[in-house]
Formats: sequence, structure tokens, C-alpha cells
Amino acid sequence: MSPFKDKTTPRIIDVPQIEFIGEQDGPAERELKAALVDIFKNNSAVLKAYLAIAEYADGTVNVVLGLKSAAKSETEIAQRVHAAFSAIFNRHMHLDILFLDPAREASIAKVCKSFFET
Repeated sequence: MSPFKDKTTPRIIDVPQIEFIGEQDGPAERELKAALVDIFKNNSAVLKAYLAIAEYADGTVNVVLGLKSAAKSETEIAQRVHAAFSAIFNRHMHLDILFLDPAREASIAKVCKSFFET
């Protein structure tokens, strides 16, 4: 079961263990990435973004948006991402958003290239 249970509004979750498997890409994902680039270009708080497949400690596999951010308030970024995601994907799908610390950024960068960078 995904740690992100409520698909209608973004929530902050704690993910103590995560393994990044690879990049998530396809036509719908490219549409999402383009929408997110538009958002991030106008928000100087987002420094880098990755869209990856990740496995959590409980064995679930999810799509994760990894963000390197200089934001004081990550909630606003999460709300904008959620709005863009909801406009493209149906309500039964969700996207986990992970604000990356240096160790997790190094880990995600090994298997996935960033689609946005300032």
C-alpha cells in the first residue's frame, strides 16, 4: 500500500527508506514534465526535478517526483504539482513528491536524469 493514501489533496509523508529504480517516461509523463517545467520556471525555489520509479521499504513501487528545492514552504510547490498532475491523470492515480536531501539526490541521479534544472 502506498504511503500516499488521499489522492485528492497533497500530504507530506515520511519515507525512511526508498530505492530509486529508474526514470518514469512515456507520452503522458512527458506531458506532465512539460507542465511542471512551466511551473518550475516561474518558481525560483525549485532547483532540479526528476520523475522516477521507486520502491519503498514495504515493497510497493510508485512514481516519485524528486525535487531539489530551496523553498521555505514546500507545501505551495506540492499544491501546484498536484494541480498539474490532476489535470493530466485520472483521480485513481497519484504522484508521490519527495523533497530531496543531498544523499537522496545522489541516489536518484544515478538512475534517472533530471528533466528540469535551473
